[in-house]
Amino acid sequence: MNKMRLGKVIKKLVKHRKAEICMAAGTILGVASFVSACVQAGKGLNDISKDHAERIAKVRAMDKDDPERGKETLKCYGKTLYRSARLMAGPLALFVASQVSFYAAYNNLNITNAGLAAGLAGLKKEYEAYQERTEKIVGKEVAEKIRYGAETKEIEKTVVDENGEEKVITEIADVVENPDGSDFVKYFAKGNPNWDNSPDMNRFFLDCQQNLANDMLRTNGELTLNEVYEMLGFERTEAGMVMGWLFDKYHPFGENKVEFRKKRVHIPNENGKGYSIGYAIDFNIDGNIYEEKIRRRGLKTFRKR
Repeated sequence: MNKMRLGKVIKKLVKHRKAEICMAAGTILGVASFVSACVQAGKGLNDISKDHAERIAKVRAMDKDDPERGKETLKCYGKTLYRSARLMAGPLALFVASQVSFYAAYNNLNITNAGLAAGLAGLKKEYEAYQERTEKIVGKEVAEKIRYGAETKEIEKTVVDENGEEKVITEIADVVENPDGSDFVKYFAKGNPNWDNSPDMNRFFLDCQQNLANDMLRTNGELTLNEVYEMLGFERTEAGMVMGWLFDKYHPFGENKVEFRKKRVHIPNENGKGYSIGYAIDFNIDGNIYEEKIRRRGLKTFRKR
């Protein structure tokens, strides 16, 4: 019973950690092939070279007109080559096995990434369909609040009156109580390394980064969401590795541009007292650029055939 359970555990481990196991095996086999080659070279190559030198010296001592001289020369080099190949057969086999292991790991990671890409593409389609249905039912303004996680409520605000005295007033504002963000909506506010206390500077910064992102897209032909996150001071995400934008003038994948759809919202302060102004940013990503590039590469191959 314990053996059966152990077998299941090992089988499950191999299934879910195949790439790591293949990478480890490839590394071990690669090191082993190098060490084995060094050992074999130290042991046998000197003997082979000495034997070859003696045999070739005897051949060269033969008369130049002797018809057997050519045959003996070929035999001498053939035997030396055979002995050298036989000596290095083990290290070579280990090296080939290491390369096969690396290729198996690479292939397994490709399959895993393709599955991840397909899952993210399906998720994005469902999300877009959900947005469209929501807008039809509740209207664009309310749907926008739902997307950003905002709600309209009355908040207290401290202002300075004409006499220079502080007083607390109430106002109606769009508030995001839990600004944790998601893979596609981020909140640019206090705490971000690029935040400035001047509202004008914050808008200027976001506009400049949007222009820079568009320049990068047009120059490189592609742009990942993680690259934009880094530009804005946000952390990278798994989805951001494959989601993003492609630029293709003749066969566009999306809008051929990067747009930061910003909404001014109020976010709770870190001390839990009062609210600060921030910006909820929804990115107009084209979709899964990893999957799209594979699809287009396949189409090019098919057209060539």
